[in-house]
Parts: sequence; C-alpha cells; structure tokens
Amino acid sequence: MEQFANLPEDVREAVSFELARASWSQQQWVELDAADYGVATHRPRVFFMAVRSGRIPGSVRPGMPFAEQTLAAALGWAAGERVNTRGVRGVDANGRPKGGNTFSADTAGWCLTGKARTWYRESDGYRLTEAEAGQLVGFLPSYPWRASELTARKDSRTSAFQRIGDVVCPTVGAVVLGALTGRPWRRPVEDYLDWVYGGAEALAPVEVPQQRARCAPADLMALAT
Repeated sequence: MEQFANLPEDVREAVSFELARASWSQQQWVELDAADYGVATHRPRVFFMAVRSGRIPGSVRPGMPFAEQTLAAALGWAAGERVNTRGVRGVDANGRPKGGNTFSADTAGWCLTGKARTWYRESDGYRLTEAEAGQLVGFLPSYPWRASELTARKDSRTSAFQRIGDVVCPTVGAVVLGALTGRPWRRPVEDYLDWVYGGAEALAPVEVPQQRARCAPADLMALAT
C-alpha cells in the first residue's frame, strides 16, 4: 500500500476484520523499505500478509541488515555527486533561488517517483535514463519499460517513469512471497542483487521474457514460481 502514512488505523482494522470474516486466519501488517533490502533507492510501503489456514510459515520484519547500495555505486558515478530533484523554481522575495531539493548520490537515493524523469546530476545536468531509473528500483538495466519497440515512439518518457515509480521492487516482493510460502529468500535475493548491481552480467542484453527467465539465478526463479 502506497501513501500509507495517510491510512487511518481504523481502515487497517476494517480490512483485517473483513478478511478475518472471509477465513483469512492469520494476518500481519509490515512496513518495508526497499533500501533495507539492497535496493539503491528508498521505497517504504506497507504490506498486508494473510493466509487462509494455519500460520504464516516465514517471517519478515523491517530494517533487515542488508548492506546499503548507494545510488552512485549502482550507476557507476564518481563519489561526491549530488542529485537535484526539483530544479530551481524562481526566486523568493529576497532574490534567492527557491526549490532545488538535493541529496547525496553517495547514499541510497530518495524514493523514486514518476517525477524522477526531471532529476539531474548537479555537476553536469545529466538526467537519468529509463534503464538507470529502473536499476535504481531493483530491475535489470535491460528491462523494457515501454510496451515494445513498435510502440516506443508513441510511449512517452513520462509514462515510462510513471511505471518505474509505481512498481514493487523485486527484492521486496521476493521477501514477502518467501515469508508467505515458507521458502528461503535471503540467498536468492543476495544473488539477484549481485546480478543487478554487479557489473558486466547486469549490463548484458536481455530479451524479455524468455531470455531473462533462462539467465536469472535458478534459486530466485524457483522462488518466483
């Protein structure tokens, strides 16, 4: 669930109550941030987990001790870069620039939304590509954010970045599904992160979906299926 900070407690209770009436016997609310699971940007979301009988076989909790993946390391940038997320929006009454929120690329990046299409590197004005933005949320650089090559010219950069901003990061999805099915997820997630952020393998061309399925780490694909 996105925008969960604005979700009243009584709404959560109502959701839990209705599912309990429908025989979902055990339920768990958990807030997870993708950056805690090795992704190069923050993405906090609330997940509501439930099973129809028995107990949720695995466990998941916020703040798992995965090593921080910085934005600069993920994209191969030099140390010391900063990312501007808003640009300079005019001046205030005293003639000083206003707007221009920035963060250091030497940490995990801020939560990436559709507006990340306008983010730029302050040192030279460089803007993220769709492939780079996708990598920052845990996808291979070769993932096709536009429907196909045939429709790419009709499919705007704005639409592609909106899709990137809406996704559930794959590593977080694997954690939740692993807990619900009782299947081990930590090693597959670590292998997948090495694949995404590890250099040559991550940059190799991948056709979707057939070739990606053949190339993915076997353990991760077993978990996904």
